[in-house]
Amino acid sequence: MEETNRQLFKLSIASIPPYASFRRTRPLLLPFIFAFFLLALVFLQNRSGSRSAELSRYPDESAHYVTGLMVPYYLLHGWGTGPVSFAADYYLYYPKVAIGHWPPVFYLVQFLWMTVFPTTISSLLDLQATLLATAGALLFKVVRTRFGFVAAGVLAVAFLVLKPSQVLVSEIMSEPLLALLTLLATWTMPVTLRPAP
Repeated sequence: MEETNRQLFKLSIASIPPYASFRRTRPLLLPFIFAFFLLALVFLQNRSGSRSAELSRYPDESAHYVTGLMVPYYLLHGWGTGPVSFAADYYLYYPKVAIGHWPPVFYLVQFLWMTVFPTTISSLLDLQATLLATAGALLFKVVRTRFGFVAAGVLAVAFLVLKPSQVLVSEIMSEPLLALLTLLATWTMPVTLRPAP
């Protein structure tokens, strides 16, 4: 039984094209696809009114924003104190700090974004649109190598216009980053699981 499972695993991994075949997309096509998705998502954000709304669509949204503001402030100005005492003091003034409740990767991405762009809600909504547009473009690239341009376009557009994607692009939440990282992990998994020659 174990030998049969091992053979089935080798056959399933062998049917996936090697990582090098994922690089066949025309070099100018992917940035165009990304830009198209980004513009479409920003249009959908504007249409939904999320840029003029308060952070009240989901209870965790304001906590993500305040914690996202705390991390860069600590990394740029708070080195004289320990992180826990800094967070406790910050919590006295902004009681929505939630670091430790969620993993800090999203807040580090927010920190990198806020070092280049403003710390406004609108700017962080642009980050959400960028993350989802990147996930959509990567999904397009992965599907195109296996099933062609039309299937990739339909699947990537469907991913971006689904209701959960519409909601996530209009909120400051960690799920767009999670979707992008999950897609990257899934995409590279056959490479890491492929048996050595």
